[in-house]
Amino acid sequence: MTSSTSSTAAMTSPPDTGTQGIAVISIPTKATKKNIEKQSERLEAEAEAENVDPETVSVKSCLLVMLVFVVGGAVLFSVWEGWGYIDGSYFCFTSLLTIGFGDFVPGHTLYKSAGDQHHDAVDSKLIICAVYLLVGMALLAMCFNLMQEEVFMKIKRFGRQLGLLRERLAQ
Repeated sequence: MTSSTSSTAAMTSPPDTGTQGIAVISIPTKATKKNIEKQSERLEAEAEAENVDPETVSVKSCLLVMLVFVVGGAVLFSVWEGWGYIDGSYFCFTSLLTIGFGDFVPGHTLYKSAGDQHHDAVDSKLIICAVYLLVGMALLAMCFNLMQEEVFMKIKRFGRQLGLLRERLAQ
């Protein structure tokens, strides 16, 4: 009987290979969550103590980029379409801000003057116009967003200086 009990014991116990087949999963406990919260609060408090505001792009540089883009488009369209410089500026401004009244349409004078010839050149100019407007709309939207962030940060800083806004407190 002793031989049968030793054989069943050998069958039920797994062979010792030095590794276990159990995966260890770490579940955050309340203590580790509190440690993480304390560490993030400490980092926020250090940032607030230094009065570090995020870097923003100045309003002047955004306005300069927008002005250069509109002036460049105005020159381009005044040369291509035979419009005056003010008309080209008006077209760029209304088109880039998606107002687009439709009183100036690029390609209209080009098709009239080209007749049946040079349609490929006219089509390429219209493609360039479309690319200019798409890139310009994205550029203007980005500049408006950057200016909004800059103004918001200045108002927030001014409110803190006046005592109207409190510093963020670690909770």
